[in-house]
Amino acid sequence: MKHDLDLNEIINLKTLQIIQDKFSEATGISALIVDAEGNPLTEYSNGTDLCNYIHRSEIGRERCRECDKKLGMMAVSSPSKRAWHVCHAGLIDVSVPVIVEDMYIGQVMCGQVLFPETESKDPGEYQSLAEELNLDSRVLLEYREKIKVISKKKFFGFIDLLTIISSYIVESSINSISQIKFHEQEIKLIEASANRIKMENLLKELELKTLQAQVNPHFLFNALNTIARLAMFESAKTTESITYSLANLLRYSIKNINQSVSIEEALNYIKDYLNIQSVRFGKRLKYEIEFESQVMNFHLPAMTLQPLIENSIVHGIEPKIEGGIIRITGRIVENQVLIEIYDTGKGISQERIDKLLHGSARSTGAGHSTAIGFNNVRKRLEHYFNGECEISIQSEEGAWTKIIMSLPYHGGGVEEYV
Repeated sequence: MKHDLDLNEIINLKTLQIIQDKFSEATGISALIVDAEGNPLTEYSNGTDLCNYIHRSEIGRERCRECDKKLGMMAVSSPSKRAWHVCHAGLIDVSVPVIVEDMYIGQVMCGQVLFPETESKDPGEYQSLAEELNLDSRVLLEYREKIKVISKKKFFGFIDLLTIISSYIVESSINSISQIKFHEQEIKLIEASANRIKMENLLKELELKTLQAQVNPHFLFNALNTIARLAMFESAKTTESITYSLANLLRYSIKNINQSVSIEEALNYIKDYLNIQSVRFGKRLKYEIEFESQVMNFHLPAMTLQPLIENSIVHGIEPKIEGGIIRITGRIVENQVLIEIYDTGKGISQERIDKLLHGSARSTGAGHSTAIGFNNVRKRLEHYFNGECEISIQSEEGAWTKIIMSLPYHGGGVEEYV
């Protein structure tokens, strides 16, 4: 069933284009995102000369659109929610549907390749195709010779990557729809209420939602690029491990944003994140995690530790040629849970530390927003623990940085906090 929304209404198409371009750049195959009617929402990434030539014909464009639509319907009705077929021009295409609230609203398509067993084709068939499309058969055959030939095993390995991308798009869409509904409901309540205390609480929740909506896609793009290259050059076990780590992280970051999680659960996702970064940085990144068993059931807001660890890697470890170490520890001291994130990176100046702690620091550059991430974590902790918490930063420039969180130990927290 089709949805009354389209991707253009609920998703940033610029972000979609970046993800698509990264995937196509890493794999060397074509990619496209279309709506429920088969109309392109993004520009082709790595489109073949053959398909571009066929699209010069109005009949050719219509046939391609019908092929895309048919393939999308096949994917929606497939138990695996994905499908492949041979298009009207003899090329292999694969599709993963974009589904929001059980409604089909579009598809992520990849292909324009050949399998070894389909590589040979009767020139007479292209002669007939050229006549039907009013195109030059010699040009069609010339472009046909340039089509990428790929094994079925490798080609279908990319389907897993498409599934991750599709899941990210779907869950981001659901999150966007939920945010819209939330704001509409809250605005109506604010307008109808004359109670000052209720209004302050509503505004406080709106502020928290705004903070939680600050998603930085930079890590996603790097991780997808890393996975795609591993799919081509590394073993299946490594690819499977890093793919599942990323899938877990995406689901965690989107589904649990309004919930609290136990330290044990948070650390599982931290390990997924560090697993991906370890593949990316190789021997330049090492990490250690040491938590007392009494701390593991303690609850804190979801996505609290990961932004701080990401800052340690991006702004501490990555700029150093030799890399460094991340050490994450947790223990109970005098009825307080002390969580420390230590890195042997390039350090932070005292002036920068003061600005971060007082909420006056700004982003250090495009792609990574240290100040936003730190302030987000600080405000969410203050909201969750009603101001009964402390967060501090110690550092020596060129040597190390340590972030210390002191949280009241109550034997664990509740799972819903907004």
